[in-house]
Amino acid sequence: MSDFHQFGLISTLHRIGDNGGLEKRLEEFSEKRQVGLVLPCHFEDLQQPAMRGILGELAKAKFLARLVLVTNSGGHEGYALARHLLESLPMQTTIIAADCAPVSKWLQALPVTTQPGKGLNVWLGIGALLQRSPQVHTVAVHDCDIVGYDRDLLARLCVPVTDPVLDYAFAKGYYRRASGRLFGRVSRLFMIPLLQALGRVLGHSPLLDFFESFRYPLSGEIALSRELANALPVAMDWGLETAMLTDVFQQIDPDLICQVDLGAKFEHKHQPLGSANASTGLARMCCEISLSLFDALAREGVQLEEDTLIAICKSYEKAAALTLRRYRDVARFNDLETSSDEEEAVNVFGAALNASCKQGRQSTSALPSWSQLARSEPQLVHAFAAIDWTNA
Repeated sequence: MSDFHQFGLISTLHRIGDNGGLEKRLEEFSEKRQVGLVLPCHFEDLQQPAMRGILGELAKAKFLARLVLVTNSGGHEGYALARHLLESLPMQTTIIAADCAPVSKWLQALPVTTQPGKGLNVWLGIGALLQRSPQVHTVAVHDCDIVGYDRDLLARLCVPVTDPVLDYAFAKGYYRRASGRLFGRVSRLFMIPLLQALGRVLGHSPLLDFFESFRYPLSGEIALSRELANALPVAMDWGLETAMLTDVFQQIDPDLICQVDLGAKFEHKHQPLGSANASTGLARMCCEISLSLFDALAREGVQLEEDTLIAICKSYEKAAALTLRRYRDVARFNDLETSSDEEEAVNVFGAALNASCKQGRQSTSALPSWSQLARSEPQLVHAFAAIDWTNA
């Protein structure tokens, strides 16, 4: 089958040649369908060369109307550094220090307990765009540690939602993670075989079909319509991407969802493998992802009894062993390094899955959608919009 094969419940928008006209197309729509970008970053990200490369490219993105950068763990120093980095950008910018006093005080008034991290940063950034930029139609989010960033990535991500002819409500990026060796271990060696294991044990499930339609379900690069951004809750742990896909599946028709080929030049920092008890690194990520999946399945009416969870763990071991061999073959075929730590990763991921199975169903901690917050706590939304970010 050709490389631009369509598979699964969603549309796949392949990269066929170099289309240099995407930015101009976005510029044409910029008056009625503005693009806003949320950059959720840790203080550490602000100090890395990757961030300067990203901002240098965004400075030339004429189609970008608004940029919101949300940082944490840097306090006043982080805010000052972010302000310095963004001061020369031509578009409207907002900087939110998630750990500054005004924001911390506001967060304490929320009906849920918050925890610092990417999920909270994404949620605050989306809220800032929704409350302060009424003309923004397309809300994009991408990571802040992308080495070799090109603004074409953002254009490709946004066109499916911004172009009124395409008019998707949700677009998710996918890309290759290879640089001398294969990366993306959690997606390749955990998420994919886990989805296969769940399908074998539980049988056919539209939700699992939906997840398996994505080439890179854990990608952090998304674009969504303003309406959908307003309607989605946001998880605060490593289950962020999994929980978001679940909510997207439950709220809109798959015909309004696509995945976009963002190209092969994609490299960012690599997390440590972590401990076998799933308390750190990628092991913790796998534990929280699986808990998010279990929660999603339970919301769909799937009963996850103890014997079912045991069967899922055993099925994962078999699926992961086959996946491990296949990716070794891919690496050898392409003369890439074959690393022995891939087998170690599978063992650690299997232990993390076992740990999550012992916990069983556990609702992931999530922040309410902004539309829900506006209905239940309108005074909090007004207070958020009134925060003076410049005094953070």
